[in-house]
Amino acid sequence: MSRMHGQPFTHTGIMASTSPAENFDMSLGITRGWDNWEDDSEGDLSITGGLSFSLEESTVSLNFHTGDDFIGMDNFGNPLVGNVTLVTLSYTKNLTDDLVYALTADVGHGDAMQGNTTTAGLSGARWYGITNYWTYNIGEKLSAGMRVEWFRDQDNSRIMPGAFSSHVDGGNYVNVTMGLNYRHSERWMFRPEARWDWSDTRSNDLSVPGAFGDFQENDTFTLSVDAIFTF
Repeated sequence: MSRMHGQPFTHTGIMASTSPAENFDMSLGITRGWDNWEDDSEGDLSITGGLSFSLEESTVSLNFHTGDDFIGMDNFGNPLVGNVTLVTLSYTKNLTDDLVYALTADVGHGDAMQGNTTTAGLSGARWYGITNYWTYNIGEKLSAGMRVEWFRDQDNSRIMPGAFSSHVDGGNYVNVTMGLNYRHSERWMFRPEARWDWSDTRSNDLSVPGAFGDFQENDTFTLSVDAIFTF
């Protein structure tokens, strides 16, 4: 949920990095904003950067991205521009020779992303989440993974339609995923997985009892498999 709704998919820009000390890295750069390739005059350049520190069996990093960005359209079809800031903390640790644990925590804030249909006004919105990963190497070609995630859409601006956010309650999303990574060859990898999602998001005003199953259920179970070809 955090990767899909709380983080940008792409950044376009430039970044410089340096290592002022052993096992310590720093980076700083500029981008065109969230998921923006062209300069469409809707927002200024954003700033991104981070710090990373490595120990013998673990790595900690703190990254940020902030700047004025395109955040939606007003009631008259005009683009809205406001500050969007995201801070991400990442931690990775080798628990054993075959077991790796990773944690990612996100905190985000966006101007004028929460809508109120009663006052026709817009206000700032926040979202945050914590994702835990465990990966275990079973053999040379096979590994197993588990992900436990909690995402909090505090003002219901990231997942539910922003214009109706004042009519939505809840905002917590939890998912548990278990799967396998099978590397058939140097080019092919297959990844079957089972996933359970739950949310307390609902809206009595809009007759929406849940966030899943065409907005009729508060949980869902998914079985899936994907194939990755590297070239």
